[in-house]
Amino acid sequence: MAGGSGTRFWPLSREAFPKQFLKISGSETLLQQTFHRIETLATPERIYIAANAAMGETCLSQLSSFRKENLIIEPMPKNTAPAIGLAAFRLIKADPQAVMVALPSDHYIEDRDAFLEIIKTASEAALSGFLVTLGITPTRPETGYGYIQKGEKEISTNSGAAVFPVKAFREKPDFQTAERYIREGGYYWNSGMFVWKASIILKEMETYMPSMFEKLSLMDRIESRGEREKIFASIMPESIDYGIMEKSGKSIVVPTDIRWHDVGSLSAMAEVNETDGKGNMHRGNILGLENENSILYGDERLVAAIGLKDMMVVDTPDAVLVCPKDRAQDVKKIAERLRKDQRTEFMEHRKESHAWGSVSTLDSGSSYRARKVEMAPGGIFELGRSSKGGGHLIVLSGTAHFITGEEVLSVSAGGSFSFPEGARHRVENRGLENMAALMVQFSGF
Repeated sequence: MAGGSGTRFWPLSREAFPKQFLKISGSETLLQQTFHRIETLATPERIYIAANAAMGETCLSQLSSFRKENLIIEPMPKNTAPAIGLAAFRLIKADPQAVMVALPSDHYIEDRDAFLEIIKTASEAALSGFLVTLGITPTRPETGYGYIQKGEKEISTNSGAAVFPVKAFREKPDFQTAERYIREGGYYWNSGMFVWKASIILKEMETYMPSMFEKLSLMDRIESRGEREKIFASIMPESIDYGIMEKSGKSIVVPTDIRWHDVGSLSAMAEVNETDGKGNMHRGNILGLENENSILYGDERLVAAIGLKDMMVVDTPDAVLVCPKDRAQDVKKIAERLRKDQRTEFMEHRKESHAWGSVSTLDSGSSYRARKVEMAPGGIFELGRSSKGGGHLIVLSGTAHFITGEEVLSVSAGGSFSFPEGARHRVENRGLENMAALMVQFSGF
């Protein structure tokens, strides 16, 4: 599942480029880590990704071995239940007996071998008709996670692993309640990872979420994109936890310790990366003196900090965040304010990377935006439909092919062209060399 927004990871994450596409720990993005973690469990044709249309392209660009036809497009965010339902309908077409492993794309798991073993255990239970959720053995009183309370009677399995019925799902607690959970035992962090037969989760959805089941079933039977989007828009957002897992008598929990982290906020970077002797995590071009237990991140520029304690400083080309580590959850409030104000700093990074190249914003105002477009051979950049003002494009190197409807205009380095308002346009690099261009769009871009 690759549809999350990652608002608590701003300014590193943006609406168009959330945290699953970031290299939080190591040389791979969280999405790449998740994909490669499960490659030994399933062949490429049996791995699916659910994401919205805007993020689908990024998924494909980051995963060279992923099959494009296995991308499940969510027309809009509707929480986990509709995404899982869409995937289940796809899976039973390929294999009516399929066991479905539903995984968030933005989690960090250190113990890969233990993860693979627990998935095998959960799969055995799923074949018996259970809805399995993975419960993480807690290591501290944590207020940022939901909890799963297990039932008392252990369920026997062929693997001999401990498996229990779910007694209750608990919302994120306050600190005192989290301390009680740890003290009493029998509570596990809710990882948001599930294993079940695709046919069973659909039967439970039909029982407990009949309206959603009916609409997803209808979507599965029609091919018109417009009709599918209209149906999906009418579905009420809901999580799989609340919609089915809390209500079904088939829900069980498999406790595990796989050194898991949901990387739910920027403060988690210190937990999934190496720190120095004073607990500081540095990433990028950093100069720190006499700091303690702080996170310093520099995307490009030098970041210098002196005497900080329990602080976060995150620098990107167009935004800087300074925040106490214990207020990391409040970063979401900043992101929500930026969304409300329609700030570009919420929507996208100054430089957007794509499979075909990149687009960098050089300057922008209320009625214009200037960007540099760099395209590899074979690249296609969809400009969409221009409204007021249209725009201009100057080719800096290589050759650009500008397409409007059936008309194709070829422009070499030093040349330029204007695109009028009201028509759909795209730029292609049909040559054998990289192409770079300066593009200025006016109001309505």
